[in-house]
Amino acid sequence: MNDEIDNLLGVSQIGESVALKLDSAEKNRIASIALVTQAHHSLDIVSRDLDHKIYDNEEFTAAVKQLATSGPKAKIRILIQDSENVIKHGHRLVELARRLTSFIDIRIQGKRFKEFNEAWLIVDSTAWIRRPFADKYNADVDFSAARQLRETGKAFTAMWDEADLDPNLRRLSL
Repeated sequence: MNDEIDNLLGVSQIGESVALKLDSAEKNRIASIALVTQAHHSLDIVSRDLDHKIYDNEEFTAAVKQLATSGPKAKIRILIQDSENVIKHGHRLVELARRLTSFIDIRIQGKRFKEFNEAWLIVDSTAWIRRPFADKYNADVDFSAARQLRETGKAFTAMWDEADLDPNLRRLSL
């Protein structure tokens, strides 16, 4: 089954009717890279603390950078609940966001959503990875979820609109 998932992730395209179940950090990492590599204009992430096992690697950061520099309409929005870990221990994605401030925005969840315990990665409002429990790696991947993501997109926008800027995540000018 793991080889089958690896193969599907490697050949599946956004928009295709492919849905998978994942059960490990490594599978989540591979799926995240597979989706972001195919992104054309947007990436939205909701994560408690930008899970290092999934998002803090060269391949994922390179895919995000490729999207961010693909054109003026590229938009990357990241919501996290706590910036302490990423600031204390460092994170490739935060460093990239500090260099590409016009294209990558990271915010802290607003008070109303502090208890939100899911993790989402949404690409081009079409495909996504959803972990129903942010601290677990069981996830659903759907390469063609545009209908479902209309409502999810509204929820993300509501969270985004109430999110706070964290000066610790911004570039330090010396």
